[in-house]
Amino acid sequence: MAKKLWILLLINLTMAALILGSVSAARSVANAVQICVMDVHVYSPIC
Repeated sequence: MAKKLWILLLINLTMAALILGSVSAARSVANAVQICVMDVHVYSPIC
């Protein structure tokens, strides 16, 4: 029984980590785009 709870806890932690990771990744992409748009070199190929 305890082992099953442990596995469930691990799964929940993994899911939480994935969600947090994707949120922070999306946030950093949004930040990069924002910086790019605000930048003077809007038409640079990097953006």
